[in-house]
Amino acid sequence: MKVIVPSNGDALPLWHRIAGTAPQPAFLELDINACSAKFDWQKDSVVRSSPDKFCETLRWDMPENVTASRLAELADELLPFLETIVTRAQYSVEQKKHLLDEECEEASDRIASVLADLNVAEGDLAAIWPADEYVREVVSTDIEITGDTADEFLEEMATEYCCIAERDGDYIDGSLRDAAFAMRASQRRPQ
Repeated sequence: MKVIVPSNGDALPLWHRIAGTAPQPAFLELDINACSAKFDWQKDSVVRSSPDKFCETLRWDMPENVTASRLAELADELLPFLETIVTRAQYSVEQKKHLLDEECEEASDRIASVLADLNVAEGDLAAIWPADEYVREVVSTDIEITGDTADEFLEEMATEYCCIAERDGDYIDGSLRDAAFAMRASQRRPQ
């Protein structure tokens, strides 16, 4: 059995927005029939849930901002629990689905617990900064942005602070450049 980890090269492969909405929910999904599991994000607005005792797929919610490196570790860490569910689930001809026994449910609870315990302090999750907040809280402690700050300076600052955020394990949600230009505009006095 294999756990599929997104390999799109993103630092946060499960962090996605559709048309400016809140981040799409992320999850780990186990397909009992296919004996496969994958980390993924919800690509539509349909809410799905897993049945308690009978199922073909199980889904566990998880934070959207799990780092790529932690996802790879989670695949290995959760594999024994996923395998327990796949090997112990019994197919019910009557229900035409798999029945989960107590050991399967314990494995499922353990998976849910591991995913719920992910946190920023341990490096499991990236700190998510809205771009305007990052400019206000981080950039402006080092650099004063006034109504007269030059375009070229703001462009360079945005590039530099994107690198700093990446180095620090922070994820900027939005454009630092646009946030810096908006801050400059807010500092200009009406003529």
